Amino acid sequence: MSALVFLALAGAAGWVSGRTLRGDPPFASVACTLAALVTAVVVALPLGDIRPHLLTVAVPPAAIGSLVGAFVCRRALVRLSDRRRT
Repeated sequence: MSALVFLALAGAAGWVSGRTLRGDPPFASVACTLAALVTAVVVALPLGDIRPHLLTVAVPPAAIGSLVGAFVCRRALVRLSDRRRT
């Protein structure tokens, strides 16, 4: 059940990064969601004692990690696609 929390946070972070940053590289939303999922898990599991919890997931570190992962991935993809076009 905790995987659903991670998936929801990663999906939301991928969507937010797609709405706020310019550029639309191919498959960017999927890549950003996957990066957000990995980053959320990597950040939230060691910080599992931070409150509040939702289905045994520390929500604040997971949310921050997923947002950072999605935004970093989106910036990297936009930069790579701009470099490739020129």
